[in-house]
Amino acid sequence: MSEDDRAAKAARAKALLKKRQQKKAAGTPAADSQSVSSLPASRPFTPQLSDQPPSSEPSTSPPVGADTQFRDPASLFGDAPDGDDSWIRALSRVDPPAPQLPTDVTSPSHISTSPRLSNGSGHHDDKFVKALEAERDTLRSQIERLTGVQLELQETGSRLRESESKLAKEQERSNALEAQLQRAQSEKDAAVGIQRSQQQTISLLVSEKASLTSDLERLGEVEQNARESAAQLAAEKARGDALDDRVRQLTAKVLEVSQQVVEYESKEKDLSERCRDQERELQLANGKIKQHEDESAQHQQRVRDLEEQIQSDDRAERLEESLQNTRDRADELELKLTKLKQSHQNLTSDRNELASQLDTARDVEAKSRSRIAELEEHQQTLQTQLHAVTAEKEAGQKESTELQSQVSSHQVATRSLQDKFDSATKELARLSHELRTTQTELRNAIRRAEDAERTQADLQTEGINLMRSLDEMRPKIVELTGVKLELGEQIESLERTLKMRDSTINELESELDLYRDENEEVTKKLQSALTLQEKDQSQSQAGLADLQKAYSDVQAELESAMASVRSLESERSSHHQEAMHRLDVINDLKKTSKEQTDKIVSLRRELDEQLAEQDENQDLLDRIQGELEALRDELTHKDEEIERLRQNSSPTKSNDPHSLDYEIVDSLRQQHALELSTAQSTIRALEDSVFEAQSRAHALQKQVVALEEQVAAQRSTSRNGGQRPFSPVNGVPSQPSSRGHGHRPTSSLSAPPITRSVFEQHLSPETLHKRKVSLSMLKARIKSETAATSHPPSRTMSPTPDNMSEPHDDHDRHHHAHHQHSDSLPHNRSHFLDESHVFWCHSCSGDLVVL
Repeated sequence: MSEDDRAAKAARAKALLKKRQQKKAAGTPAADSQSVSSLPASRPFTPQLSDQPPSSEPSTSPPVGADTQFRDPASLFGDAPDGDDSWIRALSRVDPPAPQLPTDVTSPSHISTSPRLSNGSGHHDDKFVKALEAERDTLRSQIERLTGVQLELQETGSRLRESESKLAKEQERSNALEAQLQRAQSEKDAAVGIQRSQQQTISLLVSEKASLTSDLERLGEVEQNARESAAQLAAEKARGDALDDRVRQLTAKVLEVSQQVVEYESKEKDLSERCRDQERELQLANGKIKQHEDESAQHQQRVRDLEEQIQSDDRAERLEESLQNTRDRADELELKLTKLKQSHQNLTSDRNELASQLDTARDVEAKSRSRIAELEEHQQTLQTQLHAVTAEKEAGQKESTELQSQVSSHQVATRSLQDKFDSATKELARLSHELRTTQTELRNAIRRAEDAERTQADLQTEGINLMRSLDEMRPKIVELTGVKLELGEQIESLERTLKMRDSTINELESELDLYRDENEEVTKKLQSALTLQEKDQSQSQAGLADLQKAYSDVQAELESAMASVRSLESERSSHHQEAMHRLDVINDLKKTSKEQTDKIVSLRRELDEQLAEQDENQDLLDRIQGELEALRDELTHKDEEIERLRQNSSPTKSNDPHSLDYEIVDSLRQQHALELSTAQSTIRALEDSVFEAQSRAHALQKQVVALEEQVAAQRSTSRNGGQRPFSPVNGVPSQPSSRGHGHRPTSSLSAPPITRSVFEQHLSPETLHKRKVSLSMLKARIKSETAATSHPPSRTMSPTPDNMSEPHDDHDRHHHAHHQHSDSLPHNRSHFLDESHVFWCHSCSGDLVVL
């Protein structure tokens, strides 16, 4: 820089100082400003500050208040979409004027000759000061904007606090849910204990059954011994007949006795033949029982295969089916318990009748023994008479010797007969002793049966308690699912707010970067201005003092702006920490929800195991019932045989066909028929009540299925919303495809036609009707499945009631649980016990047949 330039600048500074002193003294800044503005704009030797438009910046940048009047600060953190950058673009970007260096003077002669040198330098300084003031105004506007952003951040902090309070409430709810799960676990443990007690009672029943079978075997052995003794008696009576033929030649009385003995022998032969026929029938019945057992084993194998196929379906459907099966089985167990009680009462009555018949048989045996003793005494008298006759005729006839030899031979035969009679009496005594032991064993069996009835009553009460506990658990499960859905929605809303907050933080960071760049540019400009001022300090100390004051003000404003920026950065870091903490809380909530789902899955597995054990127990009870019915049939046959024996063995035959015993038996039969009718009426009433309960259960299950569908839809919408929080979800919520989609049971299609077995011929018409209806419903199910596979996918998208309902007969319509898997769209598959595959039959009296 030349000395002329320095001199010119010094002159300008002096002129500016003089003018300002005059303004301060006169107090008329407006006139001075007008005079300054009236000066010429630029000179060729002065810097061109007029080229930069500092006055145009306030016009392009809207005021902060105007923007905040039309925009809500809550919209920064609300449900605005991510792509809405209008509020950022609306902010004015302030570009501070870059000071241009003064151009070199082309000719020093112009400087020395120009008359307006001092005026041009003063005008240049005024423009520079105005530019600095404009920069200060822009910085103030930026500081005001930053304060507005700070207020918005404070609002976001208050909202974050509210979300923290909501998270605390959700944690409390999760704790309550955990407590409810623990209660459910305790109830499940109690149910397991009850089931164990049921298993113990069932084992006791099985042991009692074994003892009863052993008792029956002993009775069979006793009967076999009696038959053997009867055969021996028949042989001995045959020998006695031969002896009687020889004695008939001696006396007519011996002939009469022999005739009576022959009659008794014929009766005993008839009895022995009847016993043999009964043994043959028993053998045939045992063969049939074995065949039925084999058939039942085959049916059980088929049932297990079907259960395995059913278990391969979805777990939720298995739970619903298992719950329905448990209810049905509990009802069937109650009915079977009532039937067992009735059968036990019948057995007790039959046992009493058998005891009375045994007493009568013993009386008949005692009478026969007394008659045999009388015959023996009579035979002894005849022998004495024969001895007397032989003694009288020994003197002179050979016939007397022959008679004596015959008499001696008869005596030997009678002695052998007496020995045989003694052995027979001993065997009869032994048989009577065995009968007494069997009576004691029967009494013990009766006591055991009474204990079994008590245990059955306990089992019934325990089953009722189990059903109540299941009914109590169902609303709890519904509440848990509702709370879980609420938690999921709240978590999704929190995730949306966190994403919005992160976006706003990123935008604020970008704005801060812009502000930093602008501040750096301002500092650079200030540094350049300071260098210029240092160069010109020797020429304009007073102007530099004013400029230093302005610079100190600007620096203070910059420091305040930097302090506000630092506070914003600290708040951003705190918000980031809070966001991380809330993400950790959300992860913990997800873990707890996963644990709860695992617990629910384990509970479902345990329920399936309990249901399998109940099925096994039911099979055991069915077998016991069949054996009891077989025993009852055998007892009835034996009762009929005993009545026949009683009628045949009665010494005095009355002409009246209706004797006292017949009337007693007839009255007992009538009483038994009345008891059966009352029992059937009670069974019908119970079946009606069971039918109503099942209908209610079906309605509740439909509600549960609807709620589960709503839950699944909400879950799918929440998942789609978590991926795209600002896009409206209009599509159908996707559901996971069922795992039983490809596990279609093919055995039902290729099953051979079921023939009538020997066991079905003895069944009641109601059970036969139920079996026929179940078979017809299986065929209907196969047809519906084949029709469903043949329909196009467009038909499955709209499951209308017209397509879902099927025509059925009035008499063959059951309420079955039928599950269809859609082959085209997995989210439109039908659930267990829906309206399209549920049938009721009025002739089945409320018994539910589950396929």
